[in-house]
Amino acid sequence: MILAKVIFPRNPRNQQSQHLLGHVRTESKGLEVKTKTLANLDKNHFLANARKKFLRDNDANLINSLAISSTLQRNKQNEISIRLTREIDIRKSFSQNETMRPDEIREGHRKVIRTIQPILDTWTA
Repeated sequence: MILAKVIFPRNPRNQQSQHLLGHVRTESKGLEVKTKTLANLDKNHFLANARKKFLRDNDANLINSLAISSTLQRNKQNEISIRLTREIDIRKSFSQNETMRPDEIREGHRKVIRTIQPILDTWTA
């Protein structure tokens, strides 16, 4: 763990000293010594070790499933953005494989309107 010592004048209004993490030790000369843990370096070290361990396990199925999952999620987000720009109801169920092209989405929306419109006409008649 990496530690850094920072010395500030003793002042309760000192905003900078309130944002530091860690242990506070007061000295008699009117100075505060703050020990700050560099959390980002620690976190990056932890993530790097976790990544190495994950890759060392050689679980190809898990890696492939994660890649496929992220691709499907990205395709779903693309489909939502296309529906929003074309003013298509996003509550309608998504395509089976989550990879509809914009023209397929628009055509599906037209089919929904063609099936709903006669019903609406009979209700309003």
